[in-house]
This record gives sequence, C-alpha cells and structure tokens, in this order.
Amino acid sequence: MAIRTLISACFFFVTSLCCAQQNYIDSLENLVKTTPNDTSKVWLLNRLVTTLREGDNNKALMYAHQAKELAEVLNYERGLGWALENLGWLSYRQGDDSRAFELATQALKISEKYRDYPAIARCLNSVAATYYEQKQYDVALANFKKAFHAAKLGKDLTTTARSLNNIAFTLMYLNDYDSAALYAETALRSSQKAGNTYLAGFAYRTLGDIDLHHKRFEESLENFWKTLELADKVQNRFLKVSTLHRVGGAHISLQQPDLALKYLLENIDLAKKFGATRAINVEEEDVVEVIRKETNGEMCD
Repeated sequence: MAIRTLISACFFFVTSLCCAQQNYIDSLENLVKTTPNDTSKVWLLNRLVTTLREGDNNKALMYAHQAKELAEVLNYERGLGWALENLGWLSYRQGDDSRAFELATQALKISEKYRDYPAIARCLNSVAATYYEQKQYDVALANFKKAFHAAKLGKDLTTTARSLNNIAFTLMYLNDYDSAALYAETALRSSQKAGNTYLAGFAYRTLGDIDLHHKRFEESLENFWKTLELADKVQNRFLKVSTLHRVGGAHISLQQPDLALKYLLENIDLAKKFGATRAINVEEEDVVEVIRKETNGEMCD
C-alpha cells in the first residue's frame, strides 16, 4: 500500500509539471531523499535508475548501488532483482559484458521465481545484448524473441517495443535486411503506441542503418536527424551519441569529411562525459585522426 501511494504521488506530481522528463527525474530524486529506508525507497531508487540509465550512466550507477545495498539490508528480493537488472544494463553500457551477463542472469532467476513477466523480458533483453556483443547473433536473436513474448505476456508495451527494436537490429547483422525493416517499422509503431520517445528514436536509427546498407545516404541522414531530434527532446544522451557516429559515417560516404569530423568529435566528447563509452564506434577515434589529416584539422561551422 505504501508503494502504491508513493507511485500515485509521484505521477501526480509529475503530471502537474507537464510530465517533462527532467521534472520527472527531479521529483523522483526529491522523493528518494525524503522517503525512509524501506521497500518503498528501493522501488523509487530502481525507478529513478531506470529513468536515468539511458541518459546519464554515471548518476544512474550511483543510485543503482544504493538500491542494491538497501534491498539486501531489507531482504527485499524483488527489489534486489530490479536493482541487479539495472546494474547489469549499466555494466553493458560501459562495455563490461561478462559482468552484465552475470548480473542479468541473477536478476532473471529472481524474476522467474515471481513470474514477473515484464522483469523477465527486461532481463532477457540484457542477456541477449551480451550475446550480441560477442557476435553470437543467432543466440541473441532467440533471446530477444523470448523477451518479446515475455513482454507481451506481461502486457508491457515499452519492453515489447524495445524487444522489437532489438530483433530488428540483430536481423541486420544476420544480413536479413528485409525482415529487419519490417520489424523496425513495427517497433516504431509500437514505440509510438507506448508513448516512448526514446524507443521511437531507436527505430528511426535502425531504419537509418538499413538505408546506409542500401547506400541511400540522404535517406539515412533523414532518419538519423529524426533520431537526434527525439533524443534531444527527452535528453537521452546514449541515443544521441550512438547516432552521431552514424551521421559522421554517412557524411564520410557522401565525401564530406569536414562534416564527418564535426559530428564524430561531438560524439566522442559526449560519450566520455556521460559514461556511455559503448556508444563510441570501435574505430571512431582512428577515423577522426585520419579525417583531421585529410582536412588539415579544419572543420565547418
């Protein structure tokens, strides 16, 4: 009952402030500061981390550790499962795949114990992401599809949309671009239905990747600009930095090295500032140095 009351208070407060993302974060942080160290505070901390984790990994990590430690002290297993899932995702974003897999599988066991299908779906997405990074695309795809079905069972529109996006993204790396396009379009509609701006941006980014593959460079830039517009709208820094290097790549393909350098440098700076190093293309810094030499270090405004 206490958790339900706090949830209602939180959403009422956010709605009164026009539901702006930053106001939502501020309201959660204020509630965290004033809530006693009970299960309600664990819930609030986890909710705050889930809201922050695609925007500011460093701050999200601080709160995630607080949630885990308090859940352990209170012996609050479901809260611990959510905290572990958040920590696993943050580890993934920082490039620590082994740690991410370990935490996600721990969280998955807890979620399965309580038949918490939305949580199961989130954990499976994290597990699948680590397989994806190891280039085990078939295994990743199977787990993303399991996540999709779990999200549907749990009637979780947001995780359903996330899973569809991940399926589309993985299909590209299995060279099934036609299916990837279909899933990305479905993901876009699902994201819009869920009212999730970040995931809609993710779908546009995937569609831009598909355009890049087919050498439709101008079309890819149109989709990437839609992604960046949505990323700025919700202040989602990971989505922004993961798209900027694609914008740079498109300008390289269009033989516009000055523009490519501008966006690649912006990408690297943002990624390092907010702890989203996963969003830097592996070869990006080398590419920047090559472009610097080709343009004599000059950049357009």
